[in-house]
Amino acid sequence: MIKTPEIDGPHDAFLKQAVTYSIPLASGCTYEWNYPEGCTLISGQYTNALTLNWGASNGCVNVTETDASGCKKQYKTVFVVVKDLK
Repeated sequence: MIKTPEIDGPHDAFLKQAVTYSIPLASGCTYEWNYPEGCTLISGQYTNALTLNWGASNGCVNVTETDASGCKKQYKTVFVVVKDLK
């Protein structure tokens, strides 16, 4: 069985903390990231590395990689938990 590739990045974050998620760069591919509405995009929406300011809620980060032929590759979703500052 082939293992689903994973996104590199934290599984927890503080409110408004800058967090980066990435996957290996593949030549000729495009990338589309999905993340919770409460997060603010800093950079990288259509690249292999995404940086966000994390919002107030727990949520998921995932990405779809599309090659030049239109074949899509899904990565394992990262579930992120918001840490308390206390």
